[in-house]
Amino acid sequence: ELFQKPCSSGLIADYRSAVPYQQKLGIASSQFLRAERLSSNEECRARSEGKIINQLRFNNFPEAIINIAKQRASGAGRRRPDRQHKQVIALKLPFTSDALHSRVKRLTHRYGYNVRIVYQNRNLGNRDR
Repeated sequence: ELFQKPCSSGLIADYRSAVPYQQKLGIASSQFLRAERLSSNEECRARSEGKIINQLRFNNFPEAIINIAKQRASGAGRRRPDRQHKQVIALKLPFTSDALHSRVKRLTHRYGYNVRIVYQNRNLGNRDR
């Protein structure tokens, strides 16, 4: 069962914040994966999922996103056979909008590129220099 420190505020990235949609979905999915991996039995897992759902609601995540994240986490670990052995290209781009992210993702998949797109918040500047 998941443990939360008594001093925990329960805050994660607010759904209304300027974070890409895929990152929001990843945050929620990873919480459900954590519950599945750390729970010793079904009863503990159900309690852990309840805690996660409450935490996501507290951070303004809509029910639809919570349900998608839960389904996505339950299907984790199943890789598509056609992508297992292909080389992955990493592409680092500045984040501008969810619409542009979706368009870039569609184009890379349409032309068969196996690309992992990583977005950098342009307001942070180049801190890694």
